[in-house]
Amino acid sequence: LLLGLEEHRRDIVARLRRSGGDEILGLVKVIFAPLPYDSAVFRDMHSYIKQEDIGLVVVDTLHAWWRLPDENDAGQVNKYGHPLLQLIRSTKAAWLVLAHTRKQGGEHGQEIRGSSALAGLLDIAISMKRTGGQQRSLEAISRYADSPIKLIVQRGEDGYEVLGTPDEVSTKAKAEKFWAALTGNDQSIEELRKATSLSKQDITRAFTALKDRVIRTGKGCKGSPYCYRQNSIHPTSEPKPETLDDSKEQLEPVAG
Repeated sequence: LLLGLEEHRRDIVARLRRSGGDEILGLVKVIFAPLPYDSAVFRDMHSYIKQEDIGLVVVDTLHAWWRLPDENDAGQVNKYGHPLLQLIRSTKAAWLVLAHTRKQGGEHGQEIRGSSALAGLLDIAISMKRTGGQQRSLEAISRYADSPIKLIVQRGEDGYEVLGTPDEVSTKAKAEKFWAALTGNDQSIEELRKATSLSKQDITRAFTALKDRVIRTGKGCKGSPYCYRQNSIHPTSEPKPETLDDSKEQLEPVAG
């Protein structure tokens, strides 16, 4: 169930057709503006979500729907927000509620436009920030300990792909830079530092990340420094998993 409350219906429909095509026909219900923010609408939504077994409700955007007289007033945010929160918790659907951010930005939930009380109503608040090119940083404030604080995603032809945490993305980029400088001949750390501008620590981490794609020689001491070269016999495919034959005990599939 998608509440398209801010954009023109033509733009919303065109985006859905580009992203989902025929695969989403009959699976997405779009409600366009204007849509009152009142108890009658809440009752209708609750009945529809239950009747159609809706799994995801998208509100785009909250600011365009509830139209607070003063969105910087924490009292008003809580007054308008709690009835919606009760509706959300009375359904089995996941809710994605989009909100505007401040022009000056911010950290730790302070970038959400209006009172910070809005962030206090949410289970998970996620901010999407530009990091350059097609990459975006997702920064989360969550009630759940297992939610990642930061993730880097990248937009491709098939949508967004999770690249990992900032540390993981940084390590991967440095490993690729290290790999590009390697040849089939031994190179010392100093030679690789000049070629890549990576630190000694970065090179060590890159070597660890690349595993058996790189051969390290030397003892790492005076007179026998570490040197690195590409492993020319590195396997190009993953080993095939073992299969069970008729003489071995067969495992029953487990549902779940």
